[in-house]
Amino acid sequence: MNLNEALERYTAERPRFQRAAEQVRVRLEHLAAENGLSCRVSAREKDPQGYMIKVVTKGYADAWGEVTDKAGARVIFDRPSHVDDFTKIIDEDPELAVIRIEDKREITDPERLAYSGVHIQVAVTADDGASEAIECEVQLRTAAQDIWSILSHKLLYKPIVELPREQQHAIYRLVALIELFDMEVERVMDALPQQPGYEYSEVLREVESDFLRLTESLSFRRLSIYILDSLQGVIPSDDSYVTKVREYVAANEESLRSIYSDYGPHSDMSSSPDYALFGQAESLMLLERLDNDAFALLSAWNAAGLPEEWLRTLASVSDADIAF
Repeated sequence: MNLNEALERYTAERPRFQRAAEQVRVRLEHLAAENGLSCRVSAREKDPQGYMIKVVTKGYADAWGEVTDKAGARVIFDRPSHVDDFTKIIDEDPELAVIRIEDKREITDPERLAYSGVHIQVAVTADDGASEAIECEVQLRTAAQDIWSILSHKLLYKPIVELPREQQHAIYRLVALIELFDMEVERVMDALPQQPGYEYSEVLREVESDFLRLTESLSFRRLSIYILDSLQGVIPSDDSYVTKVREYVAANEESLRSIYSDYGPHSDMSSSPDYALFGQAESLMLLERLDNDAFALLSAWNAAGLPEEWLRTLASVSDADIAF
């Protein structure tokens, strides 16, 4: 098919590719969430001008069949290992029919270094009843690879002027830095679970968000980790507790706002050491525990040697009936 025929057909069918790209985006986000992988997903259908430029610059003989990224999606990960994990997940997903997988991280030809990452060509069933499936190109990259791809695309693949060979080589040397960056990210991420307080990271993020919303104030993360680490076994660190804290805050939001207004970081009591916990996000967890397991909390608090007055003042605004 020649270029004019391909552009005419693509213009007519573009909404189908737009819907297919969105369908793939939704599925990719679902797969990532289902498997606990943090990422950023975007999708698009190719614009007609980009379509035309690609056919002309690539010298395609078949202006329709050789353009395989009419619909496209991109998934950006922080960790290189998550690119490999997600490649396997997509390959095994029954809703995304994988046509081919190309690992461009293994390409050593300097003329093809512009697109680091993994490209997966998938086909999805059209939503208009048509028998022909729609192909979509899925690109998986790390954040570092994405930066490299954008930079190299501008400077090497679509330069304003042709760069001298010396400058081209300088850009190619960046590949080693990108690879080193990703290796160090992976090493640091592997080490994180060994750090004190890591097991509370999810629930702490949740309460920090709620605390900021309720008080318009940030708390001291180091103190939060110290207290939570001292109370291991009393304050759960699993996902179900994140849900429990979220439900507790939702059910008691009005009273919590009143408590923080009277005793929190912007109140007259904020300078009193005895009320230090009212300026901390973990106070939400402690208030929840005071309501639901006060005696266990008090026992662990005393065993850890934490300041008694901190918990006493917090208990005074709760419904807990405990003696210090």
